[in-house]
Amino acid sequence: MPTESQTVPERVREQMAIEMAINQIAPSLTTAAERVGCAPSTVMHRRTGRKSRKEDEEVRQKLTPEEEYQVLDRCYFRCRLGFPPTIWQWKEIALTIVQKRKPYETLGKSWERKFKKKTPGNSLKSTYRLFKISR
Repeated sequence: MPTESQTVPERVREQMAIEMAINQIAPSLTTAAERVGCAPSTVMHRRTGRKSRKEDEEVRQKLTPEEEYQVLDRCYFRCRLGFPPTIWQWKEIALTIVQKRKPYETLGKSWERKFKKKTPGNSLKSTYRLFKISR
């Protein structure tokens, strides 16, 4: 049976700890964080307004989720034709999609690495599996 800290999202638990400390239900923020099952340093950072890494990355993201799907879809199409794209072709496909929305936008140096990390492994690996199957 899952405990309360496993069923309640972490962001909600962090907010609960902050409210417990503000309303003086808990003697300190550290105690409130421990009661709800969060790291005290994380709760302190959220109280001062710092965003989580995931939220911060979403703000800086160049492609929307729909555009990322378009990149994957175009790469699958190339694989089905028998020409799997290289990583620079992935970047070129993504850049053309981004520049339709913002003409002077560019992708960063580490875009490929972050795209691979963020995209589920099966999506990227399956493009190469499709190529091997089609041979």
